[in-house]
Amino acid sequence: MKNVYFNQLVIIGVSATICIFIMIYFEITIFHKLIFISIGTLLVYFYSKYFYFSYRESKASNLLNSQEKVLQHNQFLLLQETNPSFQLKLFKSNGICEWEISEVKKGSMMKTKYRSHLFELKKRDGSTLALFKIPRFQKSVLEIIASDKKMRLNFVTKGKGKEIFSLNQQQFSIDKNSSIIQLLKDGTVLMKSEIGLMPLNWQKQFAPNTPIIEINEKVELLDFYIAVCLLIYCLQKYKKL
Repeated sequence: MKNVYFNQLVIIGVSATICIFIMIYFEITIFHKLIFISIGTLLVYFYSKYFYFSYRESKASNLLNSQEKVLQHNQFLLLQETNPSFQLKLFKSNGICEWEISEVKKGSMMKTKYRSHLFELKKRDGSTLALFKIPRFQKSVLEIIASDKKMRLNFVTKGKGKEIFSLNQQQFSIDKNSSIIQLLKDGTVLMKSEIGLMPLNWQKQFAPNTPIIEINEKVELLDFYIAVCLLIYCLQKYKKL
């Protein structure tokens, strides 16, 4: 992000230079002044963003050697990478990445014959834990491949802020409102995503409105994979939490 805003600063700076030459060689009108003020405002905005992310980078440079304790072992911060492909990372509160969710590229050996997006969940060491097939056009079946098992979540019904899927006589549901998404199994919360205030010491590495993922400490492994699949489905469908 620091590099993104630096590039914006260069572009806006060049534009400002061109405007100055125009104002020197031509009569200055109110229109020219408005353009110059707008460009100046953008310069201040992008510079403040560049400075902010430079500060964040300097604070995060020694994270891997950090001895800071994790405050909540069942809470993680969810960041979506700003690149063309879909990629999510779940971080502990001390800034260490625990899991990564990414879309498998078409050129990969892991190909699917279905018209769907294929995602993989990786541990911090790079090992793949599970694969998820999410239909491109929001069809009725979500597929999970994990622990040598293949599971199919079948869409049942949809209501206001709620969607229900079934698997082996069990119901898995998405309960969504403006700031909270709950992923449930037969009414029991497996995973919850919430946007809001976070402890101040978490903000050394994360922006204040970073989504916080809270995982039920008693969740079984396969149910955890199902909850991750529903989380990806939500982000693909709603584009944000």
